[in-house]
Amino acid sequence: MRVLCLLLAFLIRPVYAETVDPTKSPYFASGLDSLDDRLAFQNALDDLATAGGGKLTAPTGTFLFTSVTQASPARIILDIPDNVEIVGEGDGTGFKIGPGMGDYDFMRPICGVLNNARFANFKVDGNGINNLMPFGTRFLMDAITAPTANQIVIDNVTCVNMSGERVFSFGTGSFGPSGTNITIIRCRISTVADAVPGNTNIQDHSTIYLEARNALVADNIFMNLAQSILASGMEIHGDNIIVRDNIIDGYNLPIIGAATNN
Repeated sequence: MRVLCLLLAFLIRPVYAETVDPTKSPYFASGLDSLDDRLAFQNALDDLATAGGGKLTAPTGTFLFTSVTQASPARIILDIPDNVEIVGEGDGTGFKIGPGMGDYDFMRPICGVLNNARFANFKVDGNGINNLMPFGTRFLMDAITAPTANQIVIDNVTCVNMSGERVFSFGTGSFGPSGTNITIIRCRISTVADAVPGNTNIQDHSTIYLEARNALVADNIFMNLAQSILASGMEIHGDNIIVRDNIIDGYNLPIIGAATNN
């Protein structure tokens, strides 16, 4: 019963009337893997923020991101507002990071706090061979991240060729709960860290880094075709964490860290 209540708390979310398609007017993202689609997506997200929330639906295509919304102190490609859903049509909806993007966070709130957001049914290609870790640096290169996060769902998201230290990251580095009610389910992660060809300068990697109270990490597949000698599948800190039915292969360590309760 307790597990069922947690699942319901994670998956029930408000329904917003506002829906935007970044390929349509007035945004006109191309999805052709040739033009920078960042501004179209950011304008669509900004309109949802103005409306108080809503759903961004991205159709099939390869959407390229070669610029950032914020350059400093964190290089954020897409600023994610509260109360939004970003939903694609499966792996056919591809978000590709352009070459030479440096220490980027792909989807992250500039304010540092994200509430009530859902990410589902799309693929992120970190283009790792063209975004290798430079010598003597530690770049996170997250796909989805927020220092403080509440009521977050990541469902059926694929991430490949991720050359940084994280893929999904929620926490401040305090090793204690900094957010609540985070769900990561049915995701597929492959070719991360030193499994990316030529990514020899990376020093550390946790595909999922989580500091939370009440979280579910379940039914995910972490698969490196080339064996990683330093990557861990998950680093988890917090209270009331459920981790179950995940497949982890080609990693140095499946899980590090520990929940303080349960």
